[in-house]
Amino acid sequence: MVARVTRTAALALALTLNAAPLTARAFEWPVASRRADDGTAPDLLAAARWDRIAAWSAPAAGDLPALLQRLEARGDDARSLACRAVVLRLLQRVDEARAVMRRARSLDARIALDDPDAALTAAWLDARDGRFEEAFALGLRALSRMPAATGGVAMRREPLVLDLARWSLARGADGLNGAIHLLRTWSVSCPASPRVRATLALALVRRGDREAARALVAPVRDELGFDTTDASALRGAVVRGEDAAAQGVALSLVGRPRDAVAPLTRAVESAPAVWRASLDAELALARRSAP
Repeated sequence: MVARVTRTAALALALTLNAAPLTARAFEWPVASRRADDGTAPDLLAAARWDRIAAWSAPAAGDLPALLQRLEARGDDARSLACRAVVLRLLQRVDEARAVMRRARSLDARIALDDPDAALTAAWLDARDGRFEEAFALGLRALSRMPAATGGVAMRREPLVLDLARWSLARGADGLNGAIHLLRTWSVSCPASPRVRATLALALVRRGDREAARALVAPVRDELGFDTTDASALRGAVVRGEDAAAQGVALSLVGRPRDAVAPLTRAVESAPAVWRASLDAELALARRSAP
């Protein structure tokens, strides 16, 4: 019953964002109400937290095996299991992370997902399994409970915001407004990087707003050569595919079809099935337009 209530609340949050007006305003990043390192309890994750590593979906530095051993010694309560799943994800032991998180949520979903990093890991696992609606809802729930983003921490949050947007896009047409609103709102809070602009442009093209998308990426025409070939298993095929799709579509929009062919080819290979036909069309257009 607890798991059902938690999931319903998370989905309601996603639907609220999805239906929100597309006029963005800056996010008011609230401080998480229960962060393990707030002085009320020992921090079980410490160096493995999202804001203390180079990127939330990249393997963390430090002695993760030793941290995992300490967490295993704590027992098999829901909170300890959820924290173990975070470390297992960072160690790229995906199947183990999935099994441990499933057990944590079955014991007590509310406690298992109380920690933002644990909720993010659960969202990432849902996305890996193709449950993008659940992943997007859980990711938003975690995002809203993180400490305020400032300075370098704000920049490290960008990959997380982008992944959430890609999870929403993977839902198909129902996820377009959620992704657009999230990216526009992020762009009010922080300077929009070429990657953010390209991903937002991809969402706008899929919604039929091609001219708005073109205007968005035109100012960064010469800055769209960002690397989309990351083979990290932690990113997931859909995330990599949508990253390449965003670059390819943006390059086409700004009149660089020859440069668009390679990323669009990669995108077609791993794109969500719901967008495969539209990417085939984008690739065909780029090939016809390439000098």
